[in-house]
Amino acid sequence: MIHWLQHSTSARLLATLAAEHTEITHQLLDGLTQDRNTCHVRETLVATGVLPRRQEILIHLKLWLNDFADALPAHQARIIRPFAEWQVLRDARRRSARSSYTAGAATADRTDIRTAAKLLTWLDANQLDLSTLAQEDLDFWLTTHPTLRRGIRSFIRWTLARRLTSGIVLRRRPRPSPRDSRPTRSTTTSFDAASTTTRCHLKYASSAPWSGSTACRPPASSP
Repeated sequence: MIHWLQHSTSARLLATLAAEHTEITHQLLDGLTQDRNTCHVRETLVATGVLPRRQEILIHLKLWLNDFADALPAHQARIIRPFAEWQVLRDARRRSARSSYTAGAATADRTDIRTAAKLLTWLDANQLDLSTLAQEDLDFWLTTHPTLRRGIRSFIRWTLARRLTSGIVLRRRPRPSPRDSRPTRSTTTSFDAASTTTRCHLKYASSAPWSGSTACRPPASSP
């Protein structure tokens, strides 16, 4: 214990807080950088009964959201904050009240919020607006960002419910059957490569170059 008091950065932080404040509260600690030292001080004060226990996973999500939204462009933050607070955090509070909100759930919620911001950033880069987001725009974004499909579901549902978007559907990714995976000479998969490439790159100027993306690449000809 003496060694910890003399050499630990957490102990020095605790000593500084005690010297500068008449009372150490959760709210005081919330205003600090949420690093390892702050977490250690909080855990120590909770374990010794100085501070009451609370839903730390939920609280940390709120603190993270404030920092994340503050770093966004103002026009994006005006959309992300309501989505995060009224959709993501609202659901998190319900689960937390049932003691079923876990660290894994918080990670998934952060992913949903980050993914929504990525879509807005892509729209900005392509001079598109959320209110006029078309089905072909969403489909193209999902094609070029396939790993974000799950993370964008909640945001798309929320925008539709709030009438921020209309006429779009988050289609399920088709699951090819073994029969579908065999090469066939189907006319439904043939199209004009030149026109498709031109259309994609003219409309989505920030898309990856032809050599690095297969989103607009025509399928290879069947032997």
